[in-house]
Amino acid sequence: MTRLQSGPWTIRLAPGAEKDLVLATVKNFDRMEREGCANGSPGLWQIHAGGRSTIYGFRLFDTNACLKVFTDKRFLTGVRNFLGWSKGRRAYNNGLLAYNKGVPVPRVYAYAEKRPCGPTLVVMELLENAVQMNLLLEERLASGIDLTSDPVFQALTGHFARFTRDLHARGVCHRDFSPRNVLVADLCGQLRMQLIDLEDIDFNCSPRKFRS
Repeated sequence: MTRLQSGPWTIRLAPGAEKDLVLATVKNFDRMEREGCANGSPGLWQIHAGGRSTIYGFRLFDTNACLKVFTDKRFLTGVRNFLGWSKGRRAYNNGLLAYNKGVPVPRVYAYAEKRPCGPTLVVMELLENAVQMNLLLEERLASGIDLTSDPVFQALTGHFARFTRDLHARGVCHRDFSPRNVLVADLCGQLRMQLIDLEDIDFNCSPRKFRS
């Protein structure tokens, strides 16, 4: 794992990751943060804003990446960042382990920390044209379609059930597992799912965790 420095950011680069892409992503975010530009900077655009994290897309030449910034400002989060237990580092480590185990997750490229207390971020693969599964389900419900006979709904839930079974078969759980944390993309007519919120992956999966 290669260590880099970009201004106030300490970066850990994953094996095989594109150094130029990671550095450009972090530098663009840092400039956006310093200048207070809510809509991003050139090549950087906001995908989702939550209470404790914000997700951006970034494009350099013909390559896209995803940037998740952990903006949780609670005191205990700052303490964990100071001690080296940041969510960015956990997402990075979990992502590498999950990817190597064959779990369908975005490939992680790097994580970066602004020492000593954050924020932290993780740079990873951006799945093209992907949508959170819960948004697809909500769209079907809002359209008034009878879900019991809806082939799209049945295909989604069937794929989700197989996706879940495969995760558990690999010994992988998730502390916040729901359709909200699963991305869905249609690749040449084939559904593809990815597990996100990598910081919440749990590799200590056991049958007792599924008991009601």
